[in-house]
Amino acid sequence: MHKFKRVKNANTLAPPENSKDLIAQSYMLCTECGDCLIDINKRVYVCRECSPDLNSGNIIYWCQKCKDST
Repeated sequence: MHKFKRVKNANTLAPPENSKDLIAQSYMLCTECGDCLIDINKRVYVCRECSPDLNSGNIIYWCQKCKDST
């Protein structure tokens, strides 16, 4: 078995500045309400004009409720 060591990180280590954007992309969070859209039963809407780059995965997502209100 592998034994883990308890070590403190240096103060210079921190999450990247765009960590909130990375989390929103990986969990497909709605732009307005922040609801996770990964579930199969949820509808996901994407604006092709508003999204910066569709090919690289930099996409802006909306849930159905927020799409109707926006």
